[in-house]
Amino acid sequence: MRLLTFPNWFEDEAVREIVEILELENVSERAYKLPDDFPEEEWLIGKITMDDRLERAWIRSKSYYPDSPDYGQVQLWSCIVTAYFYEKNWATDPEAKRWKNKLDSLINSLANHWEEIPANFYCDMHIDERPDLDFIVNAKFQWRKLPGLSEMRSTAANLIVKSAPHGVQVRGEKARRRYFVRSLSTQLKTLTGQWKREIVAEITSVIFECEFTAPDVIRATKGMDQTTLEDDELLHFRHVFGFAGIARKS
Repeated sequence: MRLLTFPNWFEDEAVREIVEILELENVSERAYKLPDDFPEEEWLIGKITMDDRLERAWIRSKSYYPDSPDYGQVQLWSCIVTAYFYEKNWATDPEAKRWKNKLDSLINSLANHWEEIPANFYCDMHIDERPDLDFIVNAKFQWRKLPGLSEMRSTAANLIVKSAPHGVQVRGEKARRRYFVRSLSTQLKTLTGQWKREIVAEITSVIFECEFTAPDVIRATKGMDQTTLEDDELLHFRHVFGFAGIARKS
């Protein structure tokens, strides 16, 4: 049985809220049973919660909201998790362009293929006013255009292409680390109004087992401002992983 044990630098209310988010089973005081069905999540959550090297980061996070130190800890915890578990299938700009061109080509190919449908194909046609009657009609007669094709064209035409937030390099450990730094920095800037570069550096060093400094954070976030990662994207991450609207409970 794998346990998640909260060190004494975590506020009691922060422990309660984090455990509630994860839906963990209590085993003993400040110790909770981890489920068996999410190994990577288990590794990260155990790492950021129990690693002594992050004690300073958790203590300092209490000052983010002086009236609610536990809330500062919960917010930092959720920021780390959402920054780490991101959509991994990013592409470079040329790759994204090629993918879009291929999608357009496939849609056009489907349209052309449907135009060549042999007369052998028939389908049921239902009349709402006469549910008791079924007609077998030629498929081309029933659908002059392939059903859903116009929606596919419209969806493809309205796709918005954004450059990967990692920079030019979108794959590999360095790319993942750079994205983590940029995402975590942006979230903390949004929450506190400050970049918190030393905290980001400490957390990055522990999670990626490397030596990462505040100057490294500055280099990784060069050219960013508070809204480089749009609020809706951050909220999407939090929604996907169950951290949307971690609101204070009255």
